[in-house]
Order: sequence, then C-alpha cells, then structure tokens
Amino acid sequence: MNKKLIMALVATLIVLPLSAKSAEANTTQAPTIAIIDTALDTSLSLFKDRIAYEVCIVEFDVCPNGKPIMEGPGSAVIPADLMQKLKLEHGTQMASLAVKTNMTVKIVFIRIQGIDSRTKLAKPRGNKTVDMALDWIIANQSKFNIQAVSMSQSAYNVTRPTFPFYMTAAGTDYCPKYPATDQKVNQLVSMGVPSFFPTGNNADQSRIAWPACIPSSIAIGAVYDYGSVAEYSNRDNKLVDFYAQGNNMALGPNNQLTGTNGTSGATVIAATSWATIKSIKPGLTYTQIYDLIGSTSKPSNALVAGKVVSIGKTIDLVKATQ
Repeated sequence: MNKKLIMALVATLIVLPLSAKSAEANTTQAPTIAIIDTALDTSLSLFKDRIAYEVCIVEFDVCPNGKPIMEGPGSAVIPADLMQKLKLEHGTQMASLAVKTNMTVKIVFIRIQGIDSRTKLAKPRGNKTVDMALDWIIANQSKFNIQAVSMSQSAYNVTRPTFPFYMTAAGTDYCPKYPATDQKVNQLVSMGVPSFFPTGNNADQSRIAWPACIPSSIAIGAVYDYGSVAEYSNRDNKLVDFYAQGNNMALGPNNQLTGTNGTSGATVIAATSWATIKSIKPGLTYTQIYDLIGSTSKPSNALVAGKVVSIGKTIDLVKATQ
C-alpha cells in the first residue's frame, strides 16, 4: 500500500469519531471542490451558477474590503485587466479546467493573492497563507459540502517559509517541515477530504515540490494526451499518487482561451475527478475512492534506462464512475 495512503489512514483513525457528521454530509448531487489560487474573473459565462462561494485570505496587504480576510461576492476578484498585466490568470484558468472536467461542479474559490494598494504589484504568498486557507476550509467544509481541495501552487527547493523558494541540497527526506500545514492536511483527511497539490514543473526525476511531498496529501503529476509522463513533471515514485492531463486549453480573464501545460492543471482535474466520483458514489469512503481511482487508472509511462515503463497511474474518470 502507498506510504502516503497509510499516513492518511492513520490520520483518519485517530479522529474518526469527530468526522462522522462530516462524512454523513458528503452526499450531494453536484460535486463541490475548494480551489486555492491567485484570483478569479467571475464575469465569465462559464462560471454562471458554478461559484458556490468566494473567499479572500491574504498574508500581505488586504482584500477588497481593506482587511486580510473577506467572504462573499467579489472577495476572490481582481480586475481582469490587472490580472492579465500581473500574469495572475492562473486561478481563473484552473477554475475553468474544473468546470471543463465536470460541468456541474460547484467551486468554493479562495483567493490568496494580495495586491499592493499603492503600487498595484503582486504581493508574496507564504506557508502561513496556505495554513489560513486550509483552516477556513476545515471550519466550513460541512457548510459547503467540500469534497476535495485543489491548490495548484507549489514551492520547489524550500529554504525559507515564503514564496518563492530557492535552492537547497537534495536529501533522503527533502520535504520541508511545516508541522502546522501537515496537521491541517491530516485533519482534512480525517474529515474524508483530500488535499491535491502539484508535483511541480522542474523536470526533477527524484523530488517533488511542497506541499505535494507532505505524506498525507495527494501529489499529482502530469501526463500528455497519449499517457506519457510530461518531461517537466517532477516525480518521486514513492510520493506521487496519481497523474492527470497536463496539457489543456483553459479560459483566463476576459474569456481568453489559452493553452496551459503543467502539473497545475493536472491537479485541479484530479481534484474535480475525486469530487465527481464522491458525488456519484457517495457511500464510498476516502480509502475506497483512492483504491477505486488506482484500480481503474491507466498506466503512466516514462522512459527509464532507455526503456518505456509504467511508473504510475493516470486517472480515468469515465472508468472510475462506471
């Protein structure tokens, strides 16, 4: 059994009596996911009736209401032209891929991108920002029936607790140690809610990015259309859980159609797939969904020592929902 799944099972067993109410609530017709990302252009017609709730949580600067936290309509929004100028289209693109994966998906979008009110420049994001977003999801999971978390933000070669991260030597246990983040991911697992993170796009064949390297998270790598692992996709065969489509057409601010390539898109597709399976088969437990995805997956192939071999599992949503 996958080491990460064992860790997740341990976390579940520890707090199982506290999660019964949450497990009972996860029986909705429409899959609901929480997306943690830069910002969202809610004006896109694609998102009509798809956005269940908006949240803004920033560690630096303030949300549209002048405070570090804001909830409700407009919370996740940065003006589309400013998003494009600052290259913050990512959140809108990821949300569009969630809808593309399942047109009935409901999205709770958490904006973690601050904008300097004076310079109009993007502010940094750190692990504390991630912790605050996960805390909000834990507190509101039952209210919005959130079935999966997708954060297509990652940090590679961590040396300090703020984005961006810089080079550090590789080691046997290279995953950065942020106990608070680990605890929150574990707590979500105990509630039956997986946290999906990208392995990163650094073409590293031995290490993956944080927070995907957290044992109880679900680490997602990217494959091309024909099932081959993308060259840019970081991998660690002991920690990568699944692969998903990395090259996709996504909608950005101002309804701009763009080709995207990366583990980011694969991550939100994987999270939406999980929530879709849960909505169709609500009686399945966390472990049963994980095992179902694994047993119905396609091989993820890569060139190893001059030979094409299967190194992982690519999610097959159609097969998993039959």
